[in-house]
Amino acid sequence: MYRRFTTAAASAVTAATMLAFSPAAQAAAKAPIRTYTEQATISFTGVGAQRGFSSALTETEKVILSPHLASASSWHDVIQLKVPNVASGETIIIGGRLYTRIGNRWGVKFLTAKQLSAYAAKADPYVLLAKFRALRGIRPVAPRHFLVTGTYAQVGSFLAWEFGLTARSFAGTGVKTFRIQFWLDASGRPVRASATGGSSTAQFQATEAFAGYNNPVVIKVP
Repeated sequence: MYRRFTTAAASAVTAATMLAFSPAAQAAAKAPIRTYTEQATISFTGVGAQRGFSSALTETEKVILSPHLASASSWHDVIQLKVPNVASGETIIIGGRLYTRIGNRWGVKFLTAKQLSAYAAKADPYVLLAKFRALRGIRPVAPRHFLVTGTYAQVGSFLAWEFGLTARSFAGTGVKTFRIQFWLDASGRPVRASATGGSSTAQFQATEAFAGYNNPVVIKVP
């Protein structure tokens, strides 16, 4: 629900928006991010003629960005048609290797410097913030809380980077317009990102929440 602001409050929030997303703010020293944990969900729920269908993916992850990239994530996916189809797995990056588990089997491969750099960018909350900042039409909702709406052509770059959702992910859903929200903490670090959309046959929702910045994190080889 949108909050109602007085003129003064709205001006203060607008000023906060300009500060948070201005080039000057980007040039200022960023609060360090060495470690964090996150939780993410992506869901599609059928309504109307598609009632009874649902898809829900949940993921938890812990990340070390410095001095060397390491991460450990686990995911659980449930697709409900006539009967539920359930899958789960884990992904661990440590020591320049990528370990993956689907079911009960582990696989491992070495990562090149280029691949490690790409994974590090994906894991960096500040890169995510930059992807959000690049969208047009961002407006304030409350202090450190921002909103943008648009079609996939307008906001798809963020949906693809943050949630891995391409335009084909929404084929057949009828979802055409998306509402993306972003929250920052007092230090300017991402706290939460969400995306929602709906049509007469489907409801879509995705969220990612960050916590535990710079708290101790332990990641081990499986």
